Amino acid sequence: MTAFVEQRDCLSAAEQRAVIDEVATWSARHEREALPEQSVFGLGEGSPICHLLGHDGDALIYLQGRPAEGTLEFVALGDRIPPLLLDAALEYCDQAGLPMRVWTRHVDGLSQPPDCRCSLRLDREILRLSGPLIERPLSLPDGIEISSFRPGVDEGEWLALNQAAFAQHPEQGSLGLDDLELRIAQDWFDREGFLILRTGGQMVASCWTKVHRDPWGSIGEIYVIGVHPAHIGRGLGRSAVVAGLEHLRGRGLERAMLYVEADNVAAVELYRSLGLVESWRDRRWTNELAR
Repeated sequence: MTAFVEQRDCLSAAEQRAVIDEVATWSARHEREALPEQSVFGLGEGSPICHLLGHDGDALIYLQGRPAEGTLEFVALGDRIPPLLLDAALEYCDQAGLPMRVWTRHVDGLSQPPDCRCSLRLDREILRLSGPLIERPLSLPDGIEISSFRPGVDEGEWLALNQAAFAQHPEQGSLGLDDLELRIAQDWFDREGFLILRTGGQMVASCWTKVHRDPWGSIGEIYVIGVHPAHIGRGLGRSAVVAGLEHLRGRGLERAMLYVEADNVAAVELYRSLGLVESWRDRRWTNELAR
């Protein structure tokens, strides 16, 4: 089949199915996610600004782009970006008059930028850490109680906590009610694994866990962990993470994982002190000038 790429503002139902089928095939073959969760949600109408879809030989290739901080940010299906996909993304960005950002995923710290006709620099890294679910004693600061998230009751307070905890985070800090409800509606959602830490009835931290039941095995995830800035320094982060890990261990799981910004030194040190080690990392490259 001739190699080609076409740009779409939205995917047809048949194109969505084709991408979803390729995501499932790639994920099963490589035993890891072919697209991050937000990009899977973006296959439908509304979120991304563009879809670049085509074939390279017999392989379906796909790159999804969305606006991000005055740039266009692209994520590919799988762990490689064929040059014709990157050329199409650059052309789209040139027409829009915006810089380009592109992620390379499932790589190590020595990985190089993708082949490109422009100069790319590394501007962001996310680590994927994992480890065994061994017993970890849970110690709560004085006055802290743990309960489960209550759908229909806790959404507003949790969103306020999340926005405060991630005020400087480009994705998590912008999570809104529609985004939260979309996740609550997923088959994997378990309110018992969405742990809320309170003092005096006020929500001060949370640990949202997720269980991945994949064909190649099951693993728990510390999905979202947040502490209100006014309560940092009390050990709530460690308590929330340990509570989440213990919940996942109680579900009969043997391993857990999470994603963390590589430059969040305190969080990386906390997770490593709990026995989590790097599996791989995702790296973001940009052609915009350093600020």
